[in-house]
Amino acid sequence: RTDIIHSPNSAKGQNDVGTIMLDEALKTKDSIQQSILLREAYPHLLKALELHPTYFDAYLASAACAYYLRQYDQSVSTYRKAIQLFPGEEKPKIGMHYALQAYGNDQWLRHDTINSLSTLKEAYGMKQDTAIASLLARYYLELGQQDTSKAWSGRATSPYK
Repeated sequence: RTDIIHSPNSAKGQNDVGTIMLDEALKTKDSIQQSILLREAYPHLLKALELHPTYFDAYLASAACAYYLRQYDQSVSTYRKAIQLFPGEEKPKIGMHYALQAYGNDQWLRHDTINSLSTLKEAYGMKQDTAIASLLARYYLELGQQDTSKAWSGRATSPYK
């Protein structure tokens, strides 16, 4: 961590420090320590992207860090940018799928129904996941849309319909 003090304009250095902290955060079982490490890591990862806007590893690490900080909108946005810059890479697509799922659920809990359903459908479109289909079936049922709920329930049991 001290190397970054001497070379604050090194994208690689910023990414390395942020990634090390992210890794430490994911290994700790102490939720308070995890939160501290994630909050410390995130600015380093953002700085790496500021210094080097096409740094693939920094995109993945910053999007993951935002996800674990529950900043799902930032995670989705970062994964989306990585996919745009690196369309042949699978890792950002996988991360985006999970970030969209978490973001859609978070939007639902915040009573942002329209965006929640749209986000979850986008996640399902990326990968026909039975968990997402089940969630959509439940949400549509809660909205009183039985036919739509039933259609999503069918996808939950047979995702390639």
